[in-house]
Amino acid sequence: MFQQLLSSELTPTIINTLVAYKALERKWKELIEKKPVVQGIVQHGLDKLSEYEEHNRASDAYTLATSMFHPF
Repeated sequence: MFQQLLSSELTPTIINTLVAYKALERKWKELIEKKPVVQGIVQHGLDKLSEYEEHNRASDAYTLATSMFHPF
């Protein structure tokens, strides 16, 4: 689902990335709560996701896309 959201050909996807990252982060945290044994593995994914999120927030393309498509 996340890959499809981020690779859509018909909609601007850069504005959807942070929303998708937050949804994925929430699901992984729920997984850790339900199955603590996976915490070590899932935490590596959460750390990488955080890096991607920071990179996107710092991107001029993201700033431009959100200012163009955000309904103010």
